[in-house]
Amino acid sequence: TTGMRNGELLGLQWKDVDLDAGTLQIRRAVFNSIVSPPKTAAGNRTIRLTGLAVAALKEHRLSTAKQRISEWVFPSRTGTPLSVHNVHNCSWKPLLKRAGLPPSTRMHDLRHTCATLLLSRDVPVKVVSEMLGHGDVAITLAVYQSVLPHMQESAARVMENVLG
Repeated sequence: TTGMRNGELLGLQWKDVDLDAGTLQIRRAVFNSIVSPPKTAAGNRTIRLTGLAVAALKEHRLSTAKQRISEWVFPSRTGTPLSVHNVHNCSWKPLLKRAGLPPSTRMHDLRHTCATLLLSRDVPVKVVSEMLGHGDVAITLAVYQSVLPHMQESAARVMENVLG
């Protein structure tokens, strides 16, 4: 529900998550077991969570708190950050199969879907751009705004209303 990059999700630590406020802070990313700062300066950001995401994180926190093995939100069994390759092979592929989705569907497609859904519901591009961690709204528009069939219908109706 956030449009976060895979590495940003894997880089989350519990100290970055404020379930009472319904926010999380992006402060790092993990890729190939390497922890690094976000991709861009705009990548350091606070994201507002949906109620669905807060509920899921609360449930996840309870289940992982019993193990008390890690500061990471999504740790491996040994308490280290998960590998995106392991997540892809052990979790993502089986989920796609269970959902009846094409095996070519990428985890990153969730980011595209999030951005497109928000933009198609008239969420201001600046807000979507900040959520995604883009430094410039032009990147958001060029990369993530897919034109859905109903969007042109809506544009035609707006023009009809403007011109009377």
